[in-house]
Amino acid sequence: VEIEVSVGENQLVVEVTGEDGTVYVDQVVLSVDEAGYVPEVLVTASGDDGNVAENAVDGVLGTRWSSAADGAWLELDFGVVREVAGVTLAWFQGNLRTAYFDIQVPDGSGAWRDVITGAAGSGTTLEEELFVFEGGAELTGKVRYVGHGNNWNAWNSVTEFGVSPEAEPGGEVDADADGLPDSWEMHHAGSLALDPDADDDGDGLPARWEYVRGTDPGARNGSQAGIVVGAGDGGGVDLQVLEMHHAFGPGYSGQRRIFAIERTDFTAGSGWLAVPGHERIPGHGQGIRYAPDAGDGRGFFRLKCWLEARER
Repeated sequence: VEIEVSVGENQLVVEVTGEDGTVYVDQVVLSVDEAGYVPEVLVTASGDDGNVAENAVDGVLGTRWSSAADGAWLELDFGVVREVAGVTLAWFQGNLRTAYFDIQVPDGSGAWRDVITGAAGSGTTLEEELFVFEGGAELTGKVRYVGHGNNWNAWNSVTEFGVSPEAEPGGEVDADADGLPDSWEMHHAGSLALDPDADDDGDGLPARWEYVRGTDPGARNGSQAGIVVGAGDGGGVDLQVLEMHHAFGPGYSGQRRIFAIERTDFTAGSGWLAVPGHERIPGHGQGIRYAPDAGDGRGFFRLKCWLEARER
């Protein structure tokens, strides 16, 4: 087996030649922010019961961070100052019980101050819920969740914790009924003349898919989530999914972006199937890693994303 890797502008092309001479080529889009690096969120906690803090940012609703102490905290450190208007949270058994919590940011003197006080989950959903800062958006490099148990017991059990730059989700207007919100078209094109099926920047994505992915329809190979292939710790393949963006900004009011990792081996009758545990990953700026099981045999992977209405 021969493997050839070439690097282009924001992309990695992997060409594999099998023993039978068959050539497999995959183009992987690389994702970096405007400063030229992939942001990473450091997550820490005051303690846990074996369900560790990292579980709250892995994009998997089936894992969780848990601690039974009143005032137990879970902290996100972005490494850089950014504008944050609220947080997104999901809880273990969040469809059955109501979690109680505060949200804090650093006050600049080494202490923390509340930006959401005495809040509670809805108790009706396992999905992420949005909670807006009471005093408006903050410029901060850290956000802390402080748990106060739930209406059943003292456990704090968070399955996903993220931040949102969007303060008030609402509806979007699409006056020309082309599937592209007017505010998104005006932001990127200055008019409502964008053709949703046209690929004006020649990057292989029509405007309607640029909207879903959160990329600029006028900029080839814009910053976007992608998959980087590398060697796994056990000698196998390691897939690193780079930043899975929020749905925010013009055109995304009331929307959230969901991701899934899918696999196929392209055998007869085989289609793309979601990888178990990675079927539905709400995007909140995180990255994840996935190591395919060596016993699964040869396969191809892709990152799928879509938009849906945000719950409040």
